[in-house]
Amino acid sequence: MAGFPTHIFSLIALGEVCLAAGDLEPAKEYLEKAVTTDPSSWRGHRTLARVFLQRGQYEDSRKEAEKAIALGKTQALASQLVLAKALIGLGNRERAAGALKEFLGANPPEASARSAQKLLAALERANGGEVSGNPTTESSRQEEARADLTPALPPPVKWMPPDVDATIPAAENEASCHLNEILPQLQKNVIRFTSGLDRFTATETIQSQQVSDQGLPQTNYNLTFNYLVSMHEIRPGILNVDECRNGTMGLDVFPDGIATIGLPSIILIFHPVYREDFEMKCEGLGSSRGIPAWQVHFQQRENRMGVSRAYRVNGVIHHVALKGRAWISRDSLQIVRVETDLVHPVPEIRLNAEHQEIDYGAVPFPKQREDFWLQATTDFYTEFRGKRIHRRLKYSDYVLFSVDEKQKIGAPPEAKATP
Repeated sequence: MAGFPTHIFSLIALGEVCLAAGDLEPAKEYLEKAVTTDPSSWRGHRTLARVFLQRGQYEDSRKEAEKAIALGKTQALASQLVLAKALIGLGNRERAAGALKEFLGANPPEASARSAQKLLAALERANGGEVSGNPTTESSRQEEARADLTPALPPPVKWMPPDVDATIPAAENEASCHLNEILPQLQKNVIRFTSGLDRFTATETIQSQQVSDQGLPQTNYNLTFNYLVSMHEIRPGILNVDECRNGTMGLDVFPDGIATIGLPSIILIFHPVYREDFEMKCEGLGSSRGIPAWQVHFQQRENRMGVSRAYRVNGVIHHVALKGRAWISRDSLQIVRVETDLVHPVPEIRLNAEHQEIDYGAVPFPKQREDFWLQATTDFYTEFRGKRIHRRLKYSDYVLFSVDEKQKIGAPPEAKATP
């Protein structure tokens, strides 16, 4: 393949392999290159139409399917079925019915014919093809028919990672894992973090996407800030965090009307003041980015107010309860990774889901003769007030301010690994 980068058959074959594996982006790239190399390849256009259909790009799927049909004639018969589904996605049911009838008229294989007949019957019912003397009954039948059309379209792309409780990552259950031994030193490290990092700066890079109903990116923003954090404990465990981006604390620097602030305080889950707010269980010895780490599952207790996350809507603060999993270094007892989800949705503010993944890296400060474990990357997902948002935040070039001294360093060593 390396010697023949434009070999049409190899490009199509690679596209088909990626499509079968569900890797739609590389499949799209291979097949677009294939049809650019040979625009007369009906097979390339047919497979690309299937990729676009899976991605929910119905107009592009329609165009590619029609090209395949025009070029391949009877060889591209299956493209009629793809075309019909793309037209259903576009809301053009009349044309979709025509494509299905043409497909059935060409005597397709029995399994494909049954699928097309079922889809055609649902289309005719949805379009009012069956006459009824009872308007209520007819309306009910059309609603059922519309429901029958749903399986014709591919399911939405999974844009948010699974809930932390969906699976338990592999861990050595036999390894001795006792919270009463792990937590005291971890809590000391958290206290050291809140007291030793009263003010620091970093370069913050944010990639923000708003995602469609089909799980595909609609808008993309790439932002870079000079990020300043000042924090101090008002009283034990109550951490006040002020954040400036490019010299302002205003929230309008964030896109899509949703600001993500206060992320440095997530480790307060393990502050001794909040120990009783969470149920915790050690799941064994696992690893994160090659670092042996204790896996600790946590969940907000039902009778405690959520202090780790809050949403402000129209000036009113709504605290939400979190659950999650933390990976705590076996050797240093520092937090190396945290994943969180909502304990339950919050319908009163239309917060349906939230997922967060934070990786930490050891940042050395030679003048202070110590390391601090700071955020390296954060992936934040939320389905909030009708919007699906995914943000990836990266931090580098930390500068710690302490007693009028500063020390500039590069990116955290472990931060370079993709979580």
